[in-house]
Amino acid sequence: MPEKILIVDDEPDIQVYLEAALEDSGYAVRLLGQEEPFLETVVAEQPSLICLDILMPRRSGLSLFKSLQEDPTLRRIPVLLISGITKARALLEQDAEPDAQRERGGVAVLEKPIQIPELLQTVEALLAPKETP
Repeated sequence: MPEKILIVDDEPDIQVYLEAALEDSGYAVRLLGQEEPFLETVVAEQPSLICLDILMPRRSGLSLFKSLQEDPTLRRIPVLLISGITKARALLEQDAEPDAQRERGGVAVLEKPIQIPELLQTVEALLAPKETP
């Protein structure tokens, strides 16, 4: 069974672009619409990875990310943050707490425009089995 990836982005073109690239690489993809409840969908779908746009008009991707991190079970799901903000990676690192970082399933940031090889490499790295200490 292929790994399931949940894509949360307000731009339909980006959703289709990511969906096509990931499905072509063998992943099962679920797109999340702006009107659908985020946490309830994550719990119901149990994705292996979440691709989350940072800036969206109706709901902030950062607030959705923080809501994942507040739940001990959901924080273990790897998250790929997608942003048009060039300093997004620095903002994430500044906000990360060392103890919480160890409990996370993994977090990465890709800046738009997204290049398919970099996307696939990042997804593979986030989904790779983690060594336990």
